[in-house]
Amino acid sequence: MWGGFANLWERGRLDLTVEALVFSRASRTCSPNRRWKSPGTASTGSVIDPDLQPYLVKALYAPVVSHDGAAWRVAETLVEYRVVVPDEDRAGLVAAELAERGHRWVCVRPVYLPYLDPQHALFGKPEFSRPELDGWWQVCSLVDEETPSEEEEFHQRACERAEVAGVARTHGGFTDGDATGLRETMLKHLDRAGLVHELSADETYVRRRAAIAAFAPVKAVLVPCTPLDSGDWTPDDKSFLELIRTTVGELPDASEDSQWWLTDEVEELADDYELLFELSDSVMHQGTCYPHTPRGIPLLAALAANRAVPPAYRAVLLLFLAEAATAGRRRLAADADRRVALRLGFDESADESATRRTVEAVAPGLLATWENEGEAVRFGLAVLAAACADPVQWADIRPYVRLLSDDSRDEHRTLALQLIDHLIGDDAESLKDVVARAFGATDTDGLDVSPFAPIAWTGLSVLELMAQRQLSSLITD
Repeated sequence: MWGGFANLWERGRLDLTVEALVFSRASRTCSPNRRWKSPGTASTGSVIDPDLQPYLVKALYAPVVSHDGAAWRVAETLVEYRVVVPDEDRAGLVAAELAERGHRWVCVRPVYLPYLDPQHALFGKPEFSRPELDGWWQVCSLVDEETPSEEEEFHQRACERAEVAGVARTHGGFTDGDATGLRETMLKHLDRAGLVHELSADETYVRRRAAIAAFAPVKAVLVPCTPLDSGDWTPDDKSFLELIRTTVGELPDASEDSQWWLTDEVEELADDYELLFELSDSVMHQGTCYPHTPRGIPLLAALAANRAVPPAYRAVLLLFLAEAATAGRRRLAADADRRVALRLGFDESADESATRRTVEAVAPGLLATWENEGEAVRFGLAVLAAACADPVQWADIRPYVRLLSDDSRDEHRTLALQLIDHLIGDDAESLKDVVARAFGATDTDGLDVSPFAPIAWTGLSVLELMAQRQLSSLITD
């Protein structure tokens, strides 16, 4: 929930090159007639296959000039995609489509499930595996392509990721993750088990150029150009930590978790930024709801309502509450393809549902202060209103949201507020339009979007990114 602040929301912009993220080379073989067979002396992948050695030569990194005069070069990183589908026939169709798109090496094999492997420590323990994929097939492919620039390379990956998801969706499956690594690392660990398509370098680059030509251009991403106005505020004599501790002491039913703020250990936190991080992380570690998450909501809400707390901090705390309330729906939206393929339904977890209800219980009191707040806190309140499961109940604040939008001097903020306005409303068709515009103006690389997800849930996912961009400058500048 907080990590994006530290990274200025550069989601999808990380080069994951550590070998831990790359599948190791084949140490096993799978057969349709036998669920598991150990080859005994299989290669560990410590030596690069001689057939792949030529692909590592430095000549590959020399610029290549395209027909339109733009200089292209072979990308220094390769991407492995993984798709799972219900049966071998559909796996073959997926493999053929990926090869047609220029995926250089494409393999088809049964999904490996550790609980079915007698030699694995998890044998016989389906609760630690994925038994719902028993009988499913996996398509693994490796993309080797050219790119004119580093920015375009990131863009090509994001576009191809979406295209692969579409191919999987068409055949009743879903993407099962991907891995990016340096060329040498990826080739060293290339698993050829079940190889059904292998293209030459020339054929690969011809097909990839054709696929890339169909991609939408790099987004003209909007960024906040003016900071939110925190309004008039008189600093309190107490530090932020003292305010947190005072608030904990005043909570009628302070949880045991909140008592940690009264210990000496808290004083090791360096500054207010770290205090805010800890407030977020202690409630929703890495953006995930846990059994203790609902118990942490009252402290966040009390601090967000405390006018002695700096308005910038209160606005960020309101965003934390909104993120907690929407954690389940955003997770389900990102997982929509898998859930539809496996017929799992779209239900929040018990922890997510309890957290949302707890936030919805404190929202009315917070929203009641709208008229007395400055622009920054009002923006946070608007995000909170949109985060409630039934935002139509806040329809009476829509005129205020629209007024805030009209007064905005920032195109990014105006679009975010328009998205909030439509999330609070109940017009699905107009919501689709504004979600599309917001998505097109936001850096959403790394955000999984599926047509199977309710449009409002996709809108909440985009709104989170937009709100983070708006509020991050309040505490990082």
